[in-house]
Amino acid sequence: MSKVALGPWEPDSAGVNSQDANGAVVLATASNVYPLKIGYGPVPSLAEISSAVLPAPCRGLAFARTTAGGYFIFAGTATDLYVYDTHNNVWVSKTRSPGGPYSLSTDDYWSFAQFGTTLIACNISDDVQAINVDSAGAGGVNFSALAGTPPRARYVDVVGDFVILACLSTNSRKLRNSGINDATSWTPGVSLCDEQEFPDGGRITGIAGGEFGWVLQEKAIRRMDFHAGQDIAFTFERLEREHGCAAGYSVIHTINDVFFLSDDGFYAFGQNGLVPIGAQRVNKWFSANSDTARFFSVIGFVDPYAPRIGWAFFASSGSVNFDRVLVYDWQLDRWSYIDQPAQFWAATVTAGLTLEGLDIYGSIDSGVPYSLDSRVWEGGRPVIGTIDAAGKLAFLEGSLPLTATLTTAPMQLAEGGVANVGAVEPLGVWNGASLQVRVGRRLKTQDPANYTAYLTPSAASGVARTKAAGRFHEVELTVSQSRGPLWKYAQALEITATPTGSR
Repeated sequence: MSKVALGPWEPDSAGVNSQDANGAVVLATASNVYPLKIGYGPVPSLAEISSAVLPAPCRGLAFARTTAGGYFIFAGTATDLYVYDTHNNVWVSKTRSPGGPYSLSTDDYWSFAQFGTTLIACNISDDVQAINVDSAGAGGVNFSALAGTPPRARYVDVVGDFVILACLSTNSRKLRNSGINDATSWTPGVSLCDEQEFPDGGRITGIAGGEFGWVLQEKAIRRMDFHAGQDIAFTFERLEREHGCAAGYSVIHTINDVFFLSDDGFYAFGQNGLVPIGAQRVNKWFSANSDTARFFSVIGFVDPYAPRIGWAFFASSGSVNFDRVLVYDWQLDRWSYIDQPAQFWAATVTAGLTLEGLDIYGSIDSGVPYSLDSRVWEGGRPVIGTIDAAGKLAFLEGSLPLTATLTTAPMQLAEGGVANVGAVEPLGVWNGASLQVRVGRRLKTQDPANYTAYLTPSAASGVARTKAAGRFHEVELTVSQSRGPLWKYAQALEITATPTGSR
């Protein structure tokens, strides 16, 4: 009998007897789970907060805070911008008038940033748009062209007291900053407004704001720092000359680092310089399990409640929605993924509902998608939000978890010979979850794994009894739940294997 701890999910290195530094087995599959220090935990399901359908596929999702402390959720399509009216359960058009529909190109998305009471929205095909958040309710103002004639741009963010527009329609290697503390000042030379063109590094593929800024290009990373008392607002220092961001909407900024997808995989850049977080771990898996023709369309977002980030992508050329999310825990330095289709993913907040607002769900016993003590009902609570496959606003906060799958790398349980796996006991805290186990075996490493039928562990002992003879074995654990207290974590497998000879 041997205890096999569930180690990191690193499918690119999931060879025979692959282990981490602590002796835990590397996993070939870690679907619909979050990495934990002791193993893996459940991922909530998506639950619709709204029955209202966005009129067209979502191409951007953001939230903005009002002066009074309330929140609005905004969504963009290829032709329109909308705000979600919580109390009436409808998407209200906030498209510019006059001006009519927008013309977002096929491979682009809306970029949003809030500056004071102004929410700014841009795409490279249209004039930069703005709306006063305090007046953005159902009967309030619409978006309109941002004053000051800013240049059209693909990305917008805020660095210190400046709005930054980057990857300009006239020159993809340029960015422009607004005047200091003025989102409507866009004349270079006035109030520290300035424009910067980078002669090398390729087009700008992303920016990340804060007290200082990061500028990402195809083959460069630059830091932008504000210098008070000078006639220009920012100086730029090139810190990386070989790598940059290839997928422009994959840029994610956390406390100390910026994360992104480069031509050759996933990277972090910050205090420790350039760190290849996906090399020999998930880069090859991502290439083999995504639509590479839509590489530029990968979108990144932060989990507002944990040290995790996610990259949503199209799993195949036939994918209509973002149907898979790579998850990276930057504190644990471990990966997993989520199989869940949605039109768009983003960090957002709950808008909040009154008891009267719950009427839109019908019966309080069967119609409400979350428990009544869920943080979803509190306005302004950070959540991972989506426009789901049906076009409805949904949060990754469902009352039941997604069905999880964990599969070990191949293990040689009898060195040089054949072993028969007679029993597998999943170790963890399962509560109301249902478990199924199956064992794959093969005689040669190049053979396809021949799996047993799915086995349910005994309710009394927790052990699944089987007969699986082979030279190499892999164990697959499926955790599903339809009721009861949520399962907490999967930690290890207790495997009983008996050597049976050399063949």
